[in-house]
Amino acid sequence: MGTIRKLGLGLTVLALTASLSACGKPCPPARPMTPPAVYLQDVPEPRMRGKTNGDLLAWALELREAVRMGNADKKAMREWTAGQNKE
Repeated sequence: MGTIRKLGLGLTVLALTASLSACGKPCPPARPMTPPAVYLQDVPEPRMRGKTNGDLLAWALELREAVRMGNADKKAMREWTAGQNKE
């Protein structure tokens, strides 16, 4: 019984020693991730052109489209960030 116990202890020490070898290499440094440049670009602000109510309506529609583009960029940024957090 003593020989089997010594053999089991020896195998246990051998297995533990082999598992510690993975800690011998230093981990590579973490590199900061940046979002894609397209998500960081400014959305151009439409300028008011003309003097009529129709011109004002066209400008309002352009402003609404600019807000939608900004919101789409923010949504893409959230999706990109969620994808980075999964890795």
